[in-house]
Amino acid sequence: TSARDINEANPDVLSFSQVTGVDIDIDEDRTEIMKEDQDGKRVSYEPKRYEYEYDFDAIVRVNHPYFDEMRFRLNDSSVETGSRSINDAPPAPAGKGNAGDVVGNFLGALAGGIQAAAAGKGAVWNAEYQEYLNLAEQVKAVLMGGRNAMREEAEAASAPKIKVTCPFCKATMIPDENGCCEYCGSALPKA
Repeated sequence: TSARDINEANPDVLSFSQVTGVDIDIDEDRTEIMKEDQDGKRVSYEPKRYEYEYDFDAIVRVNHPYFDEMRFRLNDSSVETGSRSINDAPPAPAGKGNAGDVVGNFLGALAGGIQAAAAGKGAVWNAEYQEYLNLAEQVKAVLMGGRNAMREEAEAASAPKIKVTCPFCKATMIPDENGCCEYCGSALPKA
């Protein structure tokens, strides 16, 4: 919630253990670019041309009695890529190629593709799109990592308790939940 008073907002509070999965949804919206003909009417280009924009959502699947998923928009405003879909070849670098220079455009697109590949797995040519793609992967990693950490803690808590000898007071005992000696309170070294 973004409310100043959390009690008034009454948000749903969940444990990491309730997260069952995280999906990333990238929504592409395209709007046709039109032109005016000699009569002043709006007509399509041949072939049709579009402007593209993208929105990023994290869909968190949960084990909850009242709902099974939550959707969070990661971007405040749509990521606009102009007349290029994110799936198109990257734009040619400035000064390389023009509409009449087929070889220059091809080499520019190839260079852009190589730069995107060098940037890492799943890299794309649009920096803002890439930023939200990275954020989505971070959200997924944190939520699933938190869930995995909760599972590991639960497994450790249910593990059989073993008696050890405290190196400080020499007492034989079972460490408490914080890994400390039940007699002298000293933190025991990790096994």
